Amino acid sequence: MDSNPIPSSTTNTTESTTPPPSTSSTTATTQPENSNGTNSSDTNDNNNKETTRTNTETSTTNINGESSEQTSTTQDSDQPQPSGESSEAGASAENDQTKQIDRILRPNFKYYNLNPYEVLNINPSTANEEEVKKAYRRISLLIHPDKAPEALRERAQTAFEELNKAYNMLKDPNELEMCKNVVEAARRRVDNARGLKEKENPSKKVTGGLVGVIQKVTNSAEIEKEQYEHEVRVATLRLFAETELKRKAIQDREVAERKRKREQRHERSE
Repeated sequence: MDSNPIPSSTTNTTESTTPPPSTSSTTATTQPENSNGTNSSDTNDNNNKETTRTNTETSTTNINGESSEQTSTTQDSDQPQPSGESSEAGASAENDQTKQIDRILRPNFKYYNLNPYEVLNINPSTANEEEVKKAYRRISLLIHPDKAPEALRERAQTAFEELNKAYNMLKDPNELEMCKNVVEAARRRVDNARGLKEKENPSKKVTGGLVGVIQKVTNSAEIEKEQYEHEVRVATLRLFAETELKRKAIQDREVAERKRKREQRHERSE
């Protein structure tokens, strides 16, 4: 029998579980030093930190750049977009221009435009010097030939001449006095005609309740006023036409008289 004792497993286990030397300490002792005395591991750590910082700044720049682009895009989207208001305004102005030209150059406009108040589209009973100027400026800006399209330029030129003719009549003191006299004569003619009608056909009394009476009187007064102004307008146009016919007749007689005198002088000289 062997008398040698069996080796104890406890001793082997203790030796095998002894921790190995530290890696960091081994590395620290085995790393070569740089010329300035700094370990290369410290240098690598510093380089890694610099690289990380650079990458962080780059990413921040990219993020800021994207944010600024998004902001500018948002601002661009917030900017007011062109609307159709300007085109609508232009179409409206052109429509007003056409209406004024058509009004001044209506059929038989030579007859209607004998009344300068008709051309300027103002009430002769209330028109003063300032109102005449405002009406002329407003219409002249609309129908001026330089602002009219090519298709309307010729008609705009004719309408503009008619407008200037009417304005010059009301600027001249003598012509203005004649125009006022015509308007007053037209009102007297209408008043006289209405007086005869009232005598021939006296108005009936209004019957009914108080509310009904007030309503009927109000409606009757409004209708009466509109009818009266219409009659005055028609009478004024007729009187201006009569005045123009008289003026032409006088002018024709003067021309004929001058011609006759020239012929008489010519006969005597022979």
